Amino acid sequence: MFTAGATTAMEKVIGFRVYDTYANDLDGHQQLVCVFDSDTGVFKGIVIGNLLGAVRTGAIGGVAIKAMARKDAEHVAVIGTGMQARTQLEAAVAVRDIQRVRVFSRNHENREAFAAEMAKKLDIEVVAVDSPKSCIQGADIVICATNSGTPDEERIIQLSDVVTGKMPGRKGQDDITLFCSVGLAGTEVVVANEIMKAAVGRA
Repeated sequence: MFTAGATTAMEKVIGFRVYDTYANDLDGHQQLVCVFDSDTGVFKGIVIGNLLGAVRTGAIGGVAIKAMARKDAEHVAVIGTGMQARTQLEAAVAVRDIQRVRVFSRNHENREAFAAEMAKKLDIEVVAVDSPKSCIQGADIVICATNSGTPDEERIIQLSDVVTGKMPGRKGQDDITLFCSVGLAGTEVVVANEIMKAAVGRA
């Protein structure tokens, strides 16, 4: 799969991403991102790895939570225990003072392993539960990182409109908002550029 990159006013970079869509046992798709200077066309570097897409997509979820969730949100429900569930939860913790997490997966071993891993990594309470209902009950934020095709789409607006203030993320404390992330073309180029800058800084 090939996607074109983006250029931004702050970081003048362009590029592209190539990644596989084959079913395999690897934890995430293999990705290659090439970054160029958008003013000169000079090649800046390549970032390769299978975590880039997962971290990038998780970060987009974090932007949505920052823009749409209540400021005092502290209880998260997570449906799913794959890589996306992990990066989405990490992003939630980065933008809100999360204290409690419940996680559900149809696989008992997966949800118990997820709870133990993320509790240690994030230093917060993470509890595995045995039903979706008990998972989301009382939650301020629900992260659904599964391949389910529901719920149906209704009244959808773009996250970019919320972030820029064109549309409200929420109208009141009692609002229930839903963010559906399918990635955001070009953001992987910006992330790759930041990775390269950090690597140069440590060299």
